[in-house]
Amino acid sequence: MRGFIKQYSVRLSRFIIRIFLKKGILLLFVRLIVNDRNLLHSFMLLFVDRTDLVVVAQRNLEKKFFCVDESIVEQVLGGKKLSVFDVGAAGNLEPDLNRYRHLLNVIAAEPRHDASLIEGENSEDFILIPKLIGNQEGRAVLNITRKETTSSIHEPMSTFLNFYTSRNSERFDLIKKVEFPMTTIATVLNETSQQVHYLKLDTQGNELDILEGLGEYRPIIIKTEISFVPLYKDQTIFFHLAKFLYDMGYVQFHLSYGSKSSPQNIHENPFVGTLIPMHGDAWFMPDWTREYGREIIREREKEYKALMLIFGLGEICEYALEEYKVSNNHDDRNV
Repeated sequence: MRGFIKQYSVRLSRFIIRIFLKKGILLLFVRLIVNDRNLLHSFMLLFVDRTDLVVVAQRNLEKKFFCVDESIVEQVLGGKKLSVFDVGAAGNLEPDLNRYRHLLNVIAAEPRHDASLIEGENSEDFILIPKLIGNQEGRAVLNITRKETTSSIHEPMSTFLNFYTSRNSERFDLIKKVEFPMTTIATVLNETSQQVHYLKLDTQGNELDILEGLGEYRPIIIKTEISFVPLYKDQTIFFHLAKFLYDMGYVQFHLSYGSKSSPQNIHENPFVGTLIPMHGDAWFMPDWTREYGREIIREREKEYKALMLIFGLGEICEYALEEYKVSNNHDDRNV
């Protein structure tokens, strides 16, 4: 009976709070509880089994991205432009970047001709590469799945897919295989005489191969899709990818991912207990404390500062640039 009463009380509380949300009364309620930790804790527990609180925190941090006014970025760049390389660009350019579009040179790589790119024609500040991107020149097969955004060079692997999708993995069903030409980022940049300041990867498990194809090029900011468990055959998981980037001179500054509990809990308590991190995105920036990282910044301080501001890292940028100058002066004295 006590269990039934508790369950009924929790459901009733949620129902009341949803009404408060609609009526705008919740703000007043929050003001009353923010100074009472015990009350605040009890309030949060009402939703903990229905909400991934880690994701809530991550999304809140991401609200700091793309907030700086474009006029400030333009002033920092001093007439220069930021070069964006978007791999797996089907759909459109990262939406929040649109406010800075006049300050960007964009290269978008997407082999599928039916991809609805926001900018379909090459122009002075936009280049479409209708090829797969990898670590070598040649040809490769793209596995087209029922939901095209889950298509990958790697075949879907059912081992963790059933867990990840709560036994609803139809969107990963392999529909067909299509062969496309493949190139590397280094080749594209050499042929187009472009640079890369911001690299975005959304390629469903092929990210490490793409990074291996950078050659001597080093983006300032990298956003890459990640998986903590393999969802595709032979894909690289987060730990190997992060180590590879660290060895190149990068450190992570943000992580956004979804977690899963047992598929049995999907309807009643999907976030109860300890969860397994599954899939998401990670952001990396140059490590100013190491020479590899300082080399990424060197002679690109304006682009570095502009991107750091765009991603809400202004204070870290100021500190890093001061330390960077000290390190450079120390290096010059030792020459």
